[in-house]
Amino acid sequence: MRSKQARKRQTWLSTLSILCALGFGLWLVSTLKGCSSDLCINGVCPEKSVESTSQDASTPPEVVQDGLAPRKPAAQLIDNALWKLVSESQDPFIKYKKPTSKCEEAQGRKVEDGVLEIDTDFCNYITLEQPTLTEIRSGELVEFVMWHLELYAQTQGTGYVALMINGEMVWEKSIDIPGKAQYYEPTWSPQTPIPKGTQVMLHLHNHGANTWKFHSLTTGEPF
Repeated sequence: MRSKQARKRQTWLSTLSILCALGFGLWLVSTLKGCSSDLCINGVCPEKSVESTSQDASTPPEVVQDGLAPRKPAAQLIDNALWKLVSESQDPFIKYKKPTSKCEEAQGRKVEDGVLEIDTDFCNYITLEQPTLTEIRSGELVEFVMWHLELYAQTQGTGYVALMINGEMVWEKSIDIPGKAQYYEPTWSPQTPIPKGTQVMLHLHNHGANTWKFHSLTTGEPF
């Protein structure tokens, strides 16, 4: 009888020991798992998991434009209503002025539909200026658009148009008179950026009574 009770007691004790061992093991695993991010073994520590707030390394970052890329569509550099007459002392084309040169601005110069029109029957010599409305950026192409109607004169002569930006001659053209109506759209690329407010000069002198029209001066991405 005692032997049977002793065996039961021994079995119960063995079972209790196994349960205690299992319980301790589960507790230890749970504890180590909960603090594994801070556990270092022989000086080697696991990397902590940090939620990423940046793009995946395989995806190149978005290029942030600095605002100075060539523009498309092109930007207007001038407003034809803002041209002002240049005084003789500041006129770089004064060498072309003759005793017969004149400019009755009220009749010889006007702006219609945004286009500057010069009638050389009343204004056969003129130099105008205004500051640029915007900057000219690196890589941009400056385009000047103008035309004239059929050119008349009793004797042969020439007309001359010139455009200067920041004191630099960017385009000039001598045109035979008499001559057919013609359209021009010269382009120019500056070597360095040019800031807003830079002086632009437009010059025209003409032989005979003719009509010249100046449409626009723009800067932007090359065609």
